[in-house]
Amino acid sequence: RPYHGLASTRCHALNGGFWAEFLWNLWIIVYYGDPSTGVRLAGISIPIVIFNAGMLFGGPVNFLARNPTKDRGVAQAYILVSIFAVEGLLLLNHAWFGIREAVNPVKNLSPLGPYGHWSVLAWNVILVAQAMVCRTAILGAQELKTGPPWSAGGADHKEFFYPRFWGQIYCCYGTFVSFNLWVVGNWMWASQGVAERGWLG
Repeated sequence: RPYHGLASTRCHALNGGFWAEFLWNLWIIVYYGDPSTGVRLAGISIPIVIFNAGMLFGGPVNFLARNPTKDRGVAQAYILVSIFAVEGLLLLNHAWFGIREAVNPVKNLSPLGPYGHWSVLAWNVILVAQAMVCRTAILGAQELKTGPPWSAGGADHKEFFYPRFWGQIYCCYGTFVSFNLWVVGNWMWASQGVAERGWLG
C-alpha cells in the first residue's frame, strides 16, 4: 500500500522540478543583460516557493485538514518554521542589502568572496534551521511514522501525505546544495563581467 503514495509524491515533485527549472531558466534569460547580477541570482526564489508550497500543502496542510487527534504539533511546526524561513530567504534574495550585495565584487571586497558577506551565511543558517526543526518534529511524532497502520491520529491515507513531510526536508537539503553552487557561480559571473567590461553584466 505505501508505494503508490511514494510514487504520487515523486511524480508531483518531478512536475514541480520541471516547472522550477523552466521558470528559473526563463528568469536568467530575461535578466541576462541586467547590470545587477543579484537580480539574476534572485531566480532561486522560484524553486524555493514551488517546492515549499507543494510539500506543505501536500503534507502538513493536507494532514491538518483531516482533523487528526495526534501529531498536530508536528504539522504546525512544519508550517510555522517554513513560513518564517521562506520569508527570510526571499527577503535576502531580493533586498538590496542581501545576496545582491554579496555577489557584487565591487561592493564586496572580501577575500572569501560571497562567503565573506553576512547575507550568504544568514541564508544558509536559515535553511539549515528549517531542515533541523522539521526533522526533529517528524522524528518525535507518535503516529506519523513509516509503515502500517495507514492512518495517523485518525487521518486516513497516511501513505499520501506522510512522504511530503520528509519531502520537505529533502527539499531543504537540495536547496542548500543548489544555492551554494548558484551563489558561487554568480560571483564568478559578476567578477568576469567587471574584469572584461568594468561593470556587472
